[in-house]
This record gives sequence, C-alpha cells and structure tokens, in this order.
Amino acid sequence: MVLLHHEVEVEYSDGRPSEKHQARLLEFGKVENGGSTTTAMALTVGVPAAIGALVVTLTTVILA
Repeated sequence: MVLLHHEVEVEYSDGRPSEKHQARLLEFGKVENGGSTTTAMALTVGVPAAIGALVVTLTTVILA
C-alpha cells in the first residue's frame, strides 16, 4: 500500500484570498490472472505521470 498526499497553497498577486488544495492517492498492488504483479509503487508513479502527459498533450493541441 502506498499513500501520496499533496498540499498546495495558491497565493494571488491581485489581492484575492489564498487557496489551499489537497490531493490524495491511495493505491494497493494488483495481481492479475496468471500471476503478474503490478506494485503499488509502480501505480503511484505511473498514474500521475500519465495524467501529466495527458494535460501537456491536450494543452498543446488546444493552444496550437
């Protein structure tokens, strides 16, 4: 089991009140049929990386 917890505070220069955001990802390893194992560490590294790649790709397509 792996738990990722992130806290981010956003401060605006135009005087708006600051915002605090939290994100959590709790993951357990998985065993597929046939005995292949995906560890919780692999999933917690792969999922945020995939989301980041998707955001970059979609932003690039929208701005282009």
